[in-house]
Amino acid sequence: MLRRLSRWYWRPRLAQLAGGDLTPPQAARVQAALAADPALRAEYRRLTLALGVLQAAPPPTPPTGLRQ
Repeated sequence: MLRRLSRWYWRPRLAQLAGGDLTPPQAARVQAALAADPALRAEYRRLTLALGVLQAAPPPTPPTGLRQ
């Protein structure tokens, strides 16, 4: 059984899950926490939406006078 941990514990792991940076067992634990906590699920949804917007944005263009 998954013990209830603070959302503060899970927050960094949400970003790691969204980025694919967790091992399968770690990802399973985070997903179990998401399944058990609607507020955490909402936070994860907001995070993935924000990441999607950032990934869809064009890369910044350096100023014309910038040396390489």
